[in-house]
Amino acid sequence: MYDTSESATIYRNFLNWLFATFGEDEAAFRQTMIARLRLKPGNRLPITRCGLGDDVLAVLDAFGDTCRVRACDLSVAMVAGTEQALRSRPPTQLLEVAVAEKLTEHGG
Repeated sequence: MYDTSESATIYRNFLNWLFATFGEDEAAFRQTMIARLRLKPGNRLPITRCGLGDDVLAVLDAFGDTCRVRACDLSVAMVAGTEQALRSRPPTQLLEVAVAEKLTEHGG
């Protein structure tokens, strides 16, 4: 379902419905979730099922280059969405985004 040309639209519509249904502000929800992680400089954070990169962007907003982030998804379309969202940001060596099937224990 999430590897079609409409994947980004379907997923964004789902997220909009989800947060509206439960009366949650999406940005505030993500900020609260990230604060609960209690990350410290140098920590590593895996983000599985990265979707369109909303969590990745929220982590970068909160921690910038102080934590190493490895984001992945099984869907090529979702990884492309994350990469698209990140294009407006300065590149960082502490961020890796990949299709989950192509990850190895050592990052490749």
